[in-house]
Amino acid sequence: MKKFIPLLVAAATVFVLSACSSFGTRKAGPTLQDVWRLDSVALLDTADTEAAMVVFLHAFSRKDSVPTFFAFTSDSLRIIEGSMVQRYRYTQEGARLLVQDSTLQEVAVTDLSDSTLVLNSGNKVRLHLRRVSSGPAQEESRPR
Repeated sequence: MKKFIPLLVAAATVFVLSACSSFGTRKAGPTLQDVWRLDSVALLDTADTEAAMVVFLHAFSRKDSVPTFFAFTSDSLRIIEGSMVQRYRYTQEGARLLVQDSTLQEVAVTDLSDSTLVLNSGNKVRLHLRRVSSGPAQEESRPR
């Protein structure tokens, strides 16, 4: 009988803990799969004149232009700017995105939260993106 009581307590403990919704389940972290709006572009390598020109042209054109959106699915990326849409395949390996266009480009996810995404393209350019809400107030800013 003495051996039976600890076994019964252990079984009851396992049953209660497994029935609890927070035991054994982990809340999934934020995911890339959504629509993101490009907020800003930052230059990381000031010695790279080609990257500096890209950032300058982007900043200059943003003043009166339409927003740029990044729409991620599980394996594809669409970059949408007005009526122009570019499509790419990608794979994710941890914090690395391998984007396939004419060549394979490696992009690092340096920050991912429920509302923001920061991508580094090598050590040259950093993209700051904000998740587009699906609420009615944000509907006009979503790409179509």
